[in-house]
Amino acid sequence: LRVLKNAKGNANFEELKRAALACYAHFEGARLRATIARAKRQTPIDKKTLGKCIDGEIEVTELLYKLISEDAKIGFEMTNHYYYNENLLLEKLLSLQYLKKELQNL
Repeated sequence: LRVLKNAKGNANFEELKRAALACYAHFEGARLRATIARAKRQTPIDKKTLGKCIDGEIEVTELLYKLISEDAKIGFEMTNHYYYNENLLLEKLLSLQYLKKELQNL
């Protein structure tokens, strides 16, 4: 992904690059949510890990937002018309910012 991220190519290459980055965002998001679930069960709650995970979720959500802005096929699922769209990602970013603020108040 590091090689793809900064590489340039024709339209087919750029489409492949967006798809690879979208896959990364999905897998990284799943990993972060699993880490969040574990951190929440610890006593006391591991605020440092939760904060890093929230920051990571913000990063991958912003990446997905950028990618779907460039390519409408990313986030599209035929039977439901959209799996996620710009508004859902913006709502997620707001929620993550709220969680980050609440975490600081714990």
